[in-house]
Amino acid sequence: MLVLDTSALLAALVGSPTNAALNERLSADGDLHAPHLIDAEALHALRKLVRQGDLSLERALSTRQDLRDLTIVRYPHVAWSIECGSCARTSRPTTRPSWR
Repeated sequence: MLVLDTSALLAALVGSPTNAALNERLSADGDLHAPHLIDAEALHALRKLVRQGDLSLERALSTRQDLRDLTIVRYPHVAWSIECGSCARTSRPTTRPSWR
């Protein structure tokens, strides 16, 4: 099992120069896991790269298709936010929240 983050995902899909070690690790493991937000984060990063002129629109669209084709086990954040909520009630905040 390999937990994938957005930066590693994009480095593998659009990295220049190609990171052979990263690509080998991702393809060798084959059992990729990530938070479900990886899709939104990757699309946001692709959009930013296109907007900055660092990536062509055609390459971004191709990368988006590559992302769809990857088999990644995605985990929702709902359970984590519930746990964080219970921690927030029992922990002392280090700073005063701005919403109080």
